[in-house]
Amino acid sequence: MKTLKISAIINGNKFVFDKQTGVILSLQTANGIKIIDTLPKNAGLIDVAYPLDNFGPLRLATPYSVVKKIEVLENSVLIEYDALGASRDDAGYEGKVSAKITLSAHTDGKSVVFEAQLENRTNRLVPQILFPDFRGLVPISGFENTWFRRGGVKIRPFVEIGKNQYNGVNNFWRGCWWEHFAPTAFSGFSSWWGGTALGRWCDYGRITRI
Repeated sequence: MKTLKISAIINGNKFVFDKQTGVILSLQTANGIKIIDTLPKNAGLIDVAYPLDNFGPLRLATPYSVVKKIEVLENSVLIEYDALGASRDDAGYEGKVSAKITLSAHTDGKSVVFEAQLENRTNRLVPQILFPDFRGLVPISGFENTWFRRGGVKIRPFVEIGKNQYNGVNNFWRGCWWEHFAPTAFSGFSSWWGGTALGRWCDYGRITRI
């Protein structure tokens, strides 16, 4: 089946969306560097956990959804979902979780602001939200030299994630390269890990080795 696409440029950054599901198929910066490049089945935009008694890992996410509206405006995009689709269709639940997503230009003239509004019209909680769900990230400097930095930690996600195992289980934080900070008083504690705990709980998007 042919994929229908819709494009938008925000602060010079070019986005290509799947017209049916609203997922981001590609993202290219104003200077021509491609950050995201993937197929519709592997793409994403927002992903939420919706655990059920009979199936705890259930997800509600854009790859399983059909958009209500995609509106491309000057330097912004509005994407609406009447109901986010589920990762399996036999789980069974009442109600729906709606989403309204806006991508808009930042006043710095370079950046893009991602905003999401969810409305949970069900009788269950949504305990986890991944947004933006950047699936299909490209190793822009190669597998070895593409770094992710945040909260005192740096990691080469295309090299480290899923590669190191401990007792047969992938540990996504193992292999991180810690930034070194001297222990200091922090929020009433006598010492601080230097931010390493923050880096362990980052969502890097879906990392796929080609």
